[in-house]
Amino acid sequence: VKKAVSEADVIFSLDYNQFSRTKFLAPVLEQSNAVKVIIDHHLFPDDIFEYGLSLPDKSSTCEIVYDYILSSSYEHLLNL
Repeated sequence: VKKAVSEADVIFSLDYNQFSRTKFLAPVLEQSNAVKVIIDHHLFPDDIFEYGLSLPDKSSTCEIVYDYILSSSYEHLLNL
């Protein structure tokens, strides 16, 4: 896991907004030079993320992802 994180160009963090929630992996994530992206619904996200969606008014991260897909041109790819 450490090797994969250290070689990553982008790290997507879904449904958690603080690296400390990953316990032992937190230092590896924090030290990574990868672009860090958050998609989350919890309050008080860390400021370590360069990009993302932090929407605490949503009930879940899944809802955020679903709404994003619906607003894109990829809705036809959903298999519901």
